[in-house]
Amino acid sequence: MKKVKKLKNKLSFTHIIIATLFIAGALFLLSISNRGTEWTTVTLKISPEEWWWNTQQPEYWLADTYKIGASAYNSWGTKEAEIIDLEVLEDRGTLKSALLTLRLLTKRNNKQHLIMFRNKPLSVGSYLVINSEDVIISGLVTSVNKKRSKLQEKIIEITITGEDLWVADSINIGDVGTNSKLEPIVEILSKKVETASNTLLLENNVPIYLRNNPNLVDITLTIKIMVNEEDGLLIYREGQVIKVDEKLYLQFPHINLADVRVTKIIK
Repeated sequence: MKKVKKLKNKLSFTHIIIATLFIAGALFLLSISNRGTEWTTVTLKISPEEWWWNTQQPEYWLADTYKIGASAYNSWGTKEAEIIDLEVLEDRGTLKSALLTLRLLTKRNNKQHLIMFRNKPLSVGSYLVINSEDVIISGLVTSVNKKRSKLQEKIIEITITGEDLWVADSINIGDVGTNSKLEPIVEILSKKVETASNTLLLENNVPIYLRNNPNLVDITLTIKIMVNEEDGLLIYREGQVIKVDEKLYLQFPHINLADVRVTKIIK
């Protein structure tokens, strides 16, 4: 019995040593895996990988699933990705586009001057797939560690030509559009509605211009718009450039204005 008891004590002691060594080894590997890591901020456009072939935006149920704070973890339980900001834009029908700002746990490859995420190079144009807590995040990296300038206010004039009168009636002075954080980013300051001066029509498949079309109107709006300055360009929301003759897509609570043309930058 004494021999059996001693044997049990030896086995218990051996098990303790093995368990201790296993835990120590696991902690060592974890420390090695996290050594030299740093947080990198990227913007990610949700899209299929071969975006040049298929540019359709995701359905609303996917874009609306992304939430600030949603995170992903590696096999050690360490957080390696987190959504820290997002921008969701309505498209036609049930489609929406989404631009996410992510914080990724990365390492630097000093020899090749690369930022690595999950042992793969992280650069503009690379495609990421991340399994977060309740949704798969997949899209193209559009910027890496790029600091955005503070929003600045601009007053511009835009026009909508050859439009139905009921569209003009749906646009009201004081209408405000917001971003995903419900911050105001565009406001209608003034509106002028006139009979359409030039309307392109088809007659027997021949394009003709009809002047002063009484059935359509031209709409001129003065708006206040919040923009970022990037590389010398004024950018509204997701890559919309504020320049004379550029077209914009503006969202308001009860109407979306597509293909409106910038005619003047007032200030």
